[in-house]
Amino acid sequence: MNQPRKSRLLGFTLIEVLIALSLLSIMMLMLFAGLRISAKSWDKGDAKLIQINNMSAVHNFFHNQMATALPLWDDFTELEKKFSFQGTENTLQFVSTLPSSSKRLGLQVFNLRLEKNQLWVAIKPFYPSLEQNKWKIEDVVLLDKIATFKITYFGKQEEDVLEWQDDWVHKHLPQLIAIDIETIAEIKWPQIILKLHNHENKPKPDNPFEKARKKLTPQIGEDRDDDDPSPF
Repeated sequence: MNQPRKSRLLGFTLIEVLIALSLLSIMMLMLFAGLRISAKSWDKGDAKLIQINNMSAVHNFFHNQMATALPLWDDFTELEKKFSFQGTENTLQFVSTLPSSSKRLGLQVFNLRLEKNQLWVAIKPFYPSLEQNKWKIEDVVLLDKIATFKITYFGKQEEDVLEWQDDWVHKHLPQLIAIDIETIAEIKWPQIILKLHNHENKPKPDNPFEKARKKLTPQIGEDRDDDDPSPF
């Protein structure tokens, strides 16, 4: 007995099922491709954020510590006294202070060096102490995955010639320091240029009494204005 025509149209043919499965597979592939692109973009964003944070931390370290570098002489730990600031192309030693929150008070000696693609900084007190725990050297990694760390110094040589130099062995602070950093991933950082406060060349502040004396004493060929009662 033949089935009614209407009942034969209720099901799907094999071709229709195959077409539906193919469309579903394409949609799933597009969905997973979009998720993969999103995950890569997220990872790149995280890597960029980490890079920016590292750059900010390194910039802050150099600007905060190098701004307070002092021209001192070390004459109590060596047979011959040495100037506190010494540098080569990839090492640097200077004396500065740490924030009070670091719990390391007083002057500290900072030693920077590049070792096994890591930028290390060793910190120890500048003045020796009888208490052994205060003389402990703290050695930490400032930056990781570094391929190039180069320092150049701008200042006067013995002949009082201002120029950029690869090493600094003089008995005074340089005027400028330029630091170039490149990561293993061949990402070159913007050059860091630091201006040091050369305490030796700082002008002495005006003495208020000397300033008042100059005001009260008229210069040769000049008359003091009597309408100005203030000596300042």
